Amino acid sequence: MRARAAVLVLSLLVPLGVVTTASPALATPVATDDAAYERCGRVFPDPQAFAPSPTPAPGESPYAKGNAVCRAVDFIQHSEALAGLEYLEQRYPGFVEVYNLKEDFAEVLDLAKGEGQSAGLPTNTLTRDRADLHMVRITDESVPEKDKKKFLFTLSLHGIEKAGLEGGLRAAEDLATWAAETPEQPVMETLDSSLPAGEVLKKSSVWFAMNNPDGWRRGDTSLGGISYQRYNGNGVDLNRDWPEKGYTFRPFTPASEPETATFAKVLKAISPTWAGGVDLHGQLIDRAFSFTLLGASQRPYGKNQRMLQFTQGAYQDAETRLAWNPLIKPNDAPEACVPPGTGGTVTDPTTGCDPTPRVYGVQYGTIWDTIAYTVTGAIGNWADSDIGLNADFIDNEMSLSHLSNCGIGKCFVQSAEQLHVDGNKSLIYAMLNYTLQPEDQRFRFTGRAAYLTQPKRLVHKGRAAPAPTSNLPVQEPISTQLVKQPTADATFEFDVDGPRQGVQNGGIVAKATFSNVQGVGPGAVLGIAVDRFSAEEPEPGGSQWTTVNQDYNQSPVYLQSGMQVDANDLVPGRYRFRVFGPGAALVAADISFTRGRAWPDPGQRPYDVSNLDFFEELRPHVAAGQLTAVPAADVAAGRNNLRTYDTVIAADRTVTDPRTARALRAFAESGGNVVLTDDAVNALGAMGIVDPDAIESEPVYAGSVSFTGPDGASTYDDPLARNVDLPGSAEGPDRRRQTTEPVPTGYAIQDENGGDAATLPQHGVTQAAWEEAGGRTVGTVGDSSSGNVTYGELTVGKGRIRILGSFLPFPTDEFDHPFGLNDYAITFTAYELAKNSWSWTNPARLATPPPARPATGRLPATGAEVWPALVALLGVGLLLVRRRRART
Repeated sequence: MRARAAVLVLSLLVPLGVVTTASPALATPVATDDAAYERCGRVFPDPQAFAPSPTPAPGESPYAKGNAVCRAVDFIQHSEALAGLEYLEQRYPGFVEVYNLKEDFAEVLDLAKGEGQSAGLPTNTLTRDRADLHMVRITDESVPEKDKKKFLFTLSLHGIEKAGLEGGLRAAEDLATWAAETPEQPVMETLDSSLPAGEVLKKSSVWFAMNNPDGWRRGDTSLGGISYQRYNGNGVDLNRDWPEKGYTFRPFTPASEPETATFAKVLKAISPTWAGGVDLHGQLIDRAFSFTLLGASQRPYGKNQRMLQFTQGAYQDAETRLAWNPLIKPNDAPEACVPPGTGGTVTDPTTGCDPTPRVYGVQYGTIWDTIAYTVTGAIGNWADSDIGLNADFIDNEMSLSHLSNCGIGKCFVQSAEQLHVDGNKSLIYAMLNYTLQPEDQRFRFTGRAAYLTQPKRLVHKGRAAPAPTSNLPVQEPISTQLVKQPTADATFEFDVDGPRQGVQNGGIVAKATFSNVQGVGPGAVLGIAVDRFSAEEPEPGGSQWTTVNQDYNQSPVYLQSGMQVDANDLVPGRYRFRVFGPGAALVAADISFTRGRAWPDPGQRPYDVSNLDFFEELRPHVAAGQLTAVPAADVAAGRNNLRTYDTVIAADRTVTDPRTARALRAFAESGGNVVLTDDAVNALGAMGIVDPDAIESEPVYAGSVSFTGPDGASTYDDPLARNVDLPGSAEGPDRRRQTTEPVPTGYAIQDENGGDAATLPQHGVTQAAWEEAGGRTVGTVGDSSSGNVTYGELTVGKGRIRILGSFLPFPTDEFDHPFGLNDYAITFTAYELAKNSWSWTNPARLATPPPARPATGRLPATGAEVWPALVALLGVGLLLVRRRRART
């Protein structure tokens, strides 16, 4: 997660009497042989293990596993985890398999590029200590692997966020132990009706990935660690390094890190598609102890329903599973008087708010609605998309698993870690249990609806990145050391050779290792760059050196001691390696050259997208004949009688002809329901409903609706807001609910410096104009202070006009999108708003439905253009008929 204020929040637990810490000198412990297992009762005993007592101590978890004599008193060390998993495999060989990816998947990896290992933790000798990468599979090996659903759980991709590892490793042990010893054990411990563990492992192959050994090992007590690390050894955020279908922030140089490249290749080799998974993270502290995040992707309705079934099931489980801890309050409790972690004080506890520092157990929602930002380059987005695993993949953030632990992520608080264990088990078991059961995928709304179509699509045929043009070798690597002084840059100049020197370099990898103590160094205040010299005279005040690329230092708080810069398309000439910033350090510089791309920039992948493809993907989930495509041009020309429908939906860019707008108004006046979304809201002007100047388009960070009326009161009880304020669902400020994700359809969320950017257009009507037209406000633009109405209804004649200002924006190619674009990216809230706004009974509807016809002249299966061919065939047919008639 992105660090908010580095607030020490362990004090939240003090008034509740739940803080217990342990001496770091003690072992974790982990059982790695039969004698230790007999003593501990588990390979990885829980922090609040209580056996052989039949019940836990008051205020402790009834779900804790293991013997009390072996209660965990420190985070599981990297070496302990591997040894413990190997023993677990030895104990349950038919259910556990530990994989060393460098050895077991060597055939799919490029070992020469360092794949199969971590980037390497910087050492105090300015070298790198690289670690092999591992996964563990839990499954019933008596059932063929090809018949099973695949699940992936990534553990603490950010090494400082220990919750994922602490919970994930213990969940792996639970599953193997239950399946081997008590296969009838319900996998959801709070529900008697859940699937038994034995059946789960016969139907599924469950993989746990340990993605960031560098960040993990930097803080291990057994290695003398000082502080756990968010990044890998190169100072790169591994949760921003994944290819993203949609907007891409190029300074992240996707898939540049060996960890990302390794896991992407291995996961695809295991299976091209996966059923589901969770990326398990940590955070400081927030209004909920745990946030379940539904990330950004093109999510058809069936997938939306599967993911909701899981997230809502996990929420219900956690309401019971976490209730033992007095820090946790149920989701129907009042909100806190003072937001957790802000350090504020309660000034007026009589307002109905909660004056205690308690937090909700679990809330679910979009990334923005939960943790107030969204991302590009996350593993969850990649795994959830068709360029990744096409899985039902989500992310999770769990509080008290970050810098909030002593400011360095090192304090092991047994009560907090037991919450992490219980909370992550809830997520893992719910994902398995609910994904293996059917869900309701019927999209239900009242009436028959037509949606307007237009033929425009956004198309790119693709452009491959340049490939090597010769078989020449690459240049030999260069290594040197520099002394960085506090007030000046440290530089090292070198030549990049070319074919004249008998080499060809496709890319460059420049790596820095700073002086450090146990991997903690001055990288927080330093940066590195690769510059190229130009012989041309510079502009006044300019330089003859141009930066080719520099590292993107996401945050200064993690004290990283390694960095890396990757650059492609090298031109021979004079270059320099530059260390800049206000700090001082001894720097080892390692410069190597690649034959192909230094980072796998794909050039431009092809795409052919339209927001209106949403309706075609929705049709299988709607009752037969309930949703019909109608070309907007036919409506404008009067070739379609809209009165055979209850509702007509006009999405972005489908109402560009004033005649269409007039036809829609006439339809509403006769008793129909018109739904205008996105740019089509502008049709209100052409309809004569409001002054065109009162309709505004605002650039927003993400599309959303604030369910607040003109008087500031909640509108959740409005019929158009039905099923929005669901139990356990998260909301942003002012009851904001996200409707549209910007990244998948190409809208930028970052400026060139990495700051937040608002580029997605959202439409609305000024409050005064809307009320003057007789409109009812259900919601305003959530990411704005304008107060413009973006969701609402007004009566026109016998019918209705409803607007939703951010639902299906047309994709954009304005910003970087090298991995392609999606057609649409709506949220689970937007699906509910669609059901609500489309539901209507037209009192004047004609009974006879129109004949079905293709919407755009495209074959649904192939996308081939068919109308020209049909016209040609019709012409040939008429000619033959005439000839036959002439002969007879």
